[in-house]
Amino acid sequence: MEYYAALVRTGKEEDVARSIGRRVDPSLATAFVPTRVLQIRKGGRTRPEERPVFPGYVFVGSPGGALHADAYWLIKRVEGFA
Repeated sequence: MEYYAALVRTGKEEDVARSIGRRVDPSLATAFVPTRVLQIRKGGRTRPEERPVFPGYVFVGSPGGALHADAYWLIKRVEGFA
């Protein structure tokens, strides 16, 4: 499987990944956002918060190797894609 990094609006990574999952057939492409849990201190309290490892990027995996042209144009038309 080959992976491609898609530049998206920062803070909209999960929304774009979900939209790609709804629009594109899983046999053509799958999208995911790698996240990590950070301890954030705010107002004197510490709480765990899940944040993207690479803000502003969604990774698109193509099971057949190169990304199919139809999948590319469907992904390109997703709102939030930069």
